[in-house]
Amino acid sequence: MLGAGNPWRGMVFGMVTRYGSDPSNKTEMWQLWDTFDLGNAEMIGWWHPEPVVVVRAHDDSTSNCSEVYATAFIHHGSRAMVAVGSWQHGPRTQNCTLLIDWSRVGFIASSMEVPGVAGFQVATTIAVGAPIPIPPAKGMLLVLKAGV
Repeated sequence: MLGAGNPWRGMVFGMVTRYGSDPSNKTEMWQLWDTFDLGNAEMIGWWHPEPVVVVRAHDDSTSNCSEVYATAFIHHGSRAMVAVGSWQHGPRTQNCTLLIDWSRVGFIASSMEVPGVAGFQVATTIAVGAPIPIPPAKGMLLVLKAGV
């Protein structure tokens, strides 16, 4: 199944994936979704004729990010969650930038929070417009908030 075992890839398509049989490894992800209120957010995927988030190479000389996609889950005017997933087959990490249509999101953020989720991603903060390292067949969830 496409995205099986990888929550970022599944969320890029707006679906929950099966990632392991141990329920404890899902608890933090489910808590993140509940805290964000994912079920009431508007999903706008990379396949939309006018996506809200577009992935581009940060530095054209070292990356192309052509197989890295992003889907936004938006609470207009307050917050958004962006799922980024790579289908890149090569051994190199791609340095990508997210181009965000702030007028459609309803706010402007200066940074993106990468919430810590055990077994999936380590908490950090990335400045908007900064390079985001995306390893092959990996990804991340980012949370953007108004005024941050």
